[in-house]
Order: sequence, then C-alpha cells, then structure tokens
Amino acid sequence: MKKIINFIEKNPEIYNEILKTDLNSINEIQKISSKYSEFPVKEILTQMRLRKKASKKFSHLENLLFTEKGIQQSSSKCLSEYHAVKFSKYKSLADICCGIGADLRNLSNNKQKVYAVDFDKSTLECTKWNNKDKTNITYILGKAQDFNENAEAVFIDPDRRINSKRMIDPEDYSPPISDIFQMLYKYPNMAIKLSPIIDYKTMKIPKNHTFEFVSENGELKEILLCFGELATEGIFKKAILLPENLEINNLEKD
Repeated sequence: MKKIINFIEKNPEIYNEILKTDLNSINEIQKISSKYSEFPVKEILTQMRLRKKASKKFSHLENLLFTEKGIQQSSSKCLSEYHAVKFSKYKSLADICCGIGADLRNLSNNKQKVYAVDFDKSTLECTKWNNKDKTNITYILGKAQDFNENAEAVFIDPDRRINSKRMIDPEDYSPPISDIFQMLYKYPNMAIKLSPIIDYKTMKIPKNHTFEFVSENGELKEILLCFGELATEGIFKKAILLPENLEINNLEKD
C-alpha cells in the first residue's frame, strides 16, 4: 500500500491518466501497463476495481484507498454518521480495529484527540491516507488489547473475517469478545460493533448494557453493543431505523 501512496504523491498526473483506463478493455489495460511498466499500475488497477465494489458505501471514491476486507467490513456512510452521533459529546475517543477509516472520518469530527488503532500495517496506511486532512488523529499499529492511552470512549469493530472466512461466534473475532470485555475496566464507555447474525442470547455479557439493532433501509446491518454512558439506562434492547433516525425503545427483554 505504501508503494501506491508514494506513487500517487510523486506522480499525480500519471496516476490520473491511469484512472481513465477502461477496466473492461484488455487492450487499454495492456497499453497502460506497458507504457508505465516501472510503476505500480497493476496495484492501481486493483484499487479501481475495489472502488467499484465500494461505490454503494462510500462517496468521494477518487480520493480513497481500499482493501478487500476493508470494504466488506466497513460501515456505510449512513451507519458511520450514526456512530458519530453516539460519540458526539466526547472530546477524546479511540477507534479500535479502525480498518480503512470509514467510521473514523466521522467519529473524529469535533474531537480534540482521536486514536486510530489497527493490527494490520497495510490497512493502517489506507486509514492514514483516507483521513490525511485530519490533524487530530494519532495512528497506532498494534493489538486492540494493548491499547492503553487516555480516551473518554471507545468504538471497536473487531475483525469478523479471519482467513477470508466469516466468523459467527464472537469469541472467534479478532480480538475475541472476552478480551474486549476486559477492556471495559479501563474504558467503560464503549460500543462494540457485532455481526447481525450472532446469537446474542447465548453471550455472557457484563451488566448494564444495551443491544442496538441498527437497520438501514429496512435491512439489519449490525448489532451495536453499548456500555456505560453509551447504553440507554433501563433498556436491554432497542431498534434504530436508518436513515429515518427512528428509535424504538423498550423491546421486550428475553
């Protein structure tokens, strides 16, 4: 990823020329690859294909870099805006397992200090590029469990795809849900993004939490497990309907 970033910064005109390549034309691909054989044309063409996949989730695609897993796991614009609203009152926060920075872009608005943490170097390079205009973000390459900075609140989106396989059991996430729960002792104001297909009824969860079932355009997209001030007092389950921003509280407790 660093190779692509260095190329874009040093050769913007050539980069823009490559972006005009018709991905459906073998002749055009071969022509541009031969013309700039010393440059990472193949990698840039791969980015163009990833952008096409990402078009339903992201805006301003021409300015972003992606990974395959990043697209699969990233929040849509609508979801990331909702997450940002939940964290709006905090002046400092951590986006742990930040991925390619889809949530980070909105979460970091109006904050004094933001930490973006990810274990994958290439992914973190994407995040830096995608949020390069932000000056309040500190990037940390490392495990979620090792994060130890001061932050008022934490948003964590654990890796749910290991070796290209989708994990169903939250204990198989990276990091495992039990390790995330241990972090609550230091960061009680936490929201954990979970897959909408988990069996949440079987989970052993610390007390005083709220499950938010978040749907977008009628489709359940995620379960947001909220603790501390991010939970809704006295509410075990609630539904969030986007983009209408409708909230249904007092769902019957199981």
